[in-house]
Amino acid sequence: CKSDADCEHEGSLCADGPTTVCGEAVIIEFACFVPEDECRLDGDCEEPGAKCVLGHDAVRTCQLPEACSIPEPIED
Repeated sequence: CKSDADCEHEGSLCADGPTTVCGEAVIIEFACFVPEDECRLDGDCEEPGAKCVLGHDAVRTCQLPEACSIPEPIED
């Protein structure tokens, strides 16, 4: 979406939503709020540290930051 007028659901807003990798927001996309969203803001998430993240299906869900592992250097 580019504006609220692009949203199909009555009263829905076009808003940004981060897509995360390893707990860091790397892409900010815009999508309309939909009834399936479980959150609109990080503060809507009950679990401490959870973030409201826009999924590939354009639905916002609360997710804990992903744990990323950095490979150990190979020693010769």
